[in-house]
Amino acid sequence: MTPQDLEIDEMGFIAGGEQRGGAADMFRRVYWDTALAASDLVLRMLRGVAGIDQVLFGTDFPYLRRDLAVNAKQRILESSELNHLEKHAVLGGNAARLFPVCIPCFKVCLRTASHEDQCEQVD
Repeated sequence: MTPQDLEIDEMGFIAGGEQRGGAADMFRRVYWDTALAASDLVLRMLRGVAGIDQVLFGTDFPYLRRDLAVNAKQRILESSELNHLEKHAVLGGNAARLFPVCIPCFKVCLRTASHEDQCEQVD
């Protein structure tokens, strides 16, 4: 048995748990953040295990010093592991899709008919 074959609820405590699939399936359904872990190695692992569309920028601010939080964003911007679209997704695009409201500080939003004219075009 490989780790990918493991069931999340192996002991049968959750009704319907066997229908939820294995650990690998669950990893692709949860969201991951980059707090204190924005290295190329971690980003590569997250892309492979969960998919880059499940990764959100995170810093643990205010618990992390502001300069370290800013550095975390810079590491993502300078990452050789991510292309331009993946950087955009991690730094705000995925959050905008997850939370369907305009997020002016990221200048991205989830485009829906109800508020499309309030959103800015992302380049």
